[in-house]
Amino acid sequence: NVIWAFATVHWKDEEFLRLFCRHVELKAEQYTPQDIGNTLWALATLACRNEAALAVISKRCFDIADTFDQQNLSISLWSYATLNYKNMNLFHHMTQIITERIKTIASQGIANVVWALAKFQFQQKCLLMTIAEDIPPRLD
Repeated sequence: NVIWAFATVHWKDEEFLRLFCRHVELKAEQYTPQDIGNTLWALATLACRNEAALAVISKRCFDIADTFDQQNLSISLWSYATLNYKNMNLFHHMTQIITERIKTIASQGIANVVWALAKFQFQQKCLLMTIAEDIPPRLD
């Protein structure tokens, strides 16, 4: 996805971002988990907090979050937190999925998730307890 490429080289053009966010508003209902993860990461990396684009991405994200792999789950939460975009229903939904899949999430993904929880001061005790139980065996 083009926005990911621009974010990777830290190229930020306000007119391009405005047009891209309009495109997101029109096409987000067709996005795959990878499209969502890449788009959210790029928007966060470029510090582009477009409310309309984030709202439609969040709706799509909620609808298909159970199909996300561990990378897209963790990077999406990190991106929302980086953008300070609070959608607590979505956050709760995604953390429930992460709790169920904790053993499949890489250490960096766990760090991203815990950082996002801290950023929003979201006390998801079940997830935090699951992470606390999962981490020690990884340290061996």
